[in-house]
Amino acid sequence: MKRSSCTIIVLFAVVLALFAVLPGCSSPATSADTPASVPSAPPAPEKTLSTLEPEQMILGLADLPGNYTLVNYGERNVSKIQPWMLNAGWKKGNYVMMQKNEPGSSVHPAIWHYVYKFPKENASQVVSWQADGLVVYDAQDDSNHTYTELAAPGIGNTSRAVSMADKNSPEMMTVIVFSKYDVYEELWCNATPVDYENLKKVAAIAAAKIR
Repeated sequence: MKRSSCTIIVLFAVVLALFAVLPGCSSPATSADTPASVPSAPPAPEKTLSTLEPEQMILGLADLPGNYTLVNYGERNVSKIQPWMLNAGWKKGNYVMMQKNEPGSSVHPAIWHYVYKFPKENASQVVSWQADGLVVYDAQDDSNHTYTELAAPGIGNTSRAVSMADKNSPEMMTVIVFSKYDVYEELWCNATPVDYENLKKVAAIAAAKIR
């Protein structure tokens, strides 16, 4: 029995020695053997400024549905800018007017597009000031027109829309105002009546030009 016990002990020692040298049976790799994790790249900073000039973001004839003619285009002169916009930090801007060709019609729908640069912290505020100026203050002082705020068009960072009806004419005027980054834009259209859904599509095209 003693000899058998010794034999078993010797065999057990041999097995342990084999396990110690076989691959995969040694102790786990130390932290020094573990590949270092690659740090993730920091998130890109949120864009707050447009890199384009106003004239690069103005609408063109190809952006409008239907047959339009270019009537007027140019740089917006500071003398044409309302004082409250200048106080808000107006920097520069461009405008364009395009008229729809409708032979035989007494009313020729037109689109006016204005693109302005403001300090980024003021661009969205200008949207509210312009819309409020129409539906609150102008409505109080103008007895010949009815001002109605429309459902927000959901364009850019902030947007609002106002419809103006002439009590003595079937012609209507609608404006969409919106901001994106440091850019503020106005899109005016007159018609009988204005197709607001189409005007929103044109405004979305204008917003997509802001980069």
